[in-house]
Amino acid sequence: MKCPNLSCGGTVVRGNQHCHSCASPLVFCAVCSVANRSEAHFCRGCSTELSAQTFEESKDYGPSRTVTIGLSSLARPRSWRGWFWFVTSDGDVMRVSPYARTEPQPWFKLPEKSFGLTPPAIYSGGPGQVPDPYLVIMNTHQVLAVSLLNSDRTRIVYSPAAGRTLLSNTKKDNHHAIAEWARGVAFIEKQGDQQWLVICPFDREPWLEPIQDSSVVVGPVGRENLICFCTIDRLHWYDVATRRPGSLRFSGEFKPFTERPAAGVANLAPGVTPLAVEVSTQERRAYILGQAGERIYYAEADLGAQPVRMTAVPLPPGSFIDLNERGSFVVNASNEVREFTALGEKRHVTGRKLRGSMPAVLSNGDIIGFGEGSSSPIVCRRERFLTLGGDVQDCDEESVMGWMFRENGVALAVTNRQKMKLISWDRGGPVEMTERENA
Repeated sequence: MKCPNLSCGGTVVRGNQHCHSCASPLVFCAVCSVANRSEAHFCRGCSTELSAQTFEESKDYGPSRTVTIGLSSLARPRSWRGWFWFVTSDGDVMRVSPYARTEPQPWFKLPEKSFGLTPPAIYSGGPGQVPDPYLVIMNTHQVLAVSLLNSDRTRIVYSPAAGRTLLSNTKKDNHHAIAEWARGVAFIEKQGDQQWLVICPFDREPWLEPIQDSSVVVGPVGRENLICFCTIDRLHWYDVATRRPGSLRFSGEFKPFTERPAAGVANLAPGVTPLAVEVSTQERRAYILGQAGERIYYAEADLGAQPVRMTAVPLPPGSFIDLNERGSFVVNASNEVREFTALGEKRHVTGRKLRGSMPAVLSNGDIIGFGEGSSSPIVCRRERFLTLGGDVQDCDEESVMGWMFRENGVALAVTNRQKMKLISWDRGGPVEMTERENA
């Protein structure tokens, strides 16, 4: 049986908790026995919901640890193999352990500050390969990769031809990105009114696909072999395996966010691109965040349907919108947390009203967010509610960056534009929480 991690391709044995090739944690479906990634919500073999099968009884969370980082970043850190990785506004690649209580470890100095404006991607290797995992960073004239195992190993992934530039962020509120897909990365190249999608595998030469439309304003974003991006009027997609492009015009007044929206419309987490791609063995969907008039909507495109269908659905005004560990949208709708998957929208009832303008996270069967009228995060667990202590006094709508999932806990990123701090809680540690009655 193949490892469900597409960047591995190794063989796994039923009953093993981790893949021997890439060390990724595994979950086996109780219905069809197919191996799935630990964060998967539906079986890739039979589409059975995995959460009910696999979530263990949630453990309590121990006391918090706070790491103060005297540097700022436009996007919250990326998590990989227990470390948090981020690129500062000054163009420094840093890493920090959630168990640390000191400054983060400098990893690599980028040649220009402009590399810190576009959220980085993490490429962990193609099928059948075990190369270095790379943090991939770009600016308008170069794409660089820095090894996450050895900071001395770097490579220039791509440089555009003379007279051309790469479509990267030039200010903090732009939504251009580097797409991660199964065998590499993808991005947009531009010259005057011409633009191309650059497909850049890590094991072969890149190729360019022309884009016959207005300027790309969002993305690209990738999942497995599917890459999506948006112009102001259309969603575009490209299947790397078949090399087939497609596009569909947005309906009605809907327009994707081209800049971070006002807080009264939506609280979009810093560094989050308002486009997500979801892929399973049976379904493929893209979700686009935007607005019609003054109200926030998401457009859901069913890319597996023939013909492709798109519907626009309203969201509560001011909702905090974040990404989970898989890159899927998570919307805090106060009385419920909505998760956008390859099979459609999935709703998780909180049982208690949350502050919808603050982030919420799904962690091992728990819902964690900030209670309505409270400045502290709470754990919503069936009919119990537990308050998480910690250094959260200065955490509000202006400073919070979002939650980060850890295999054995959660972390919250907070910034005041001059420095950042990570507040981390472990599951199963000493209990220092106050249980509150269901109110």
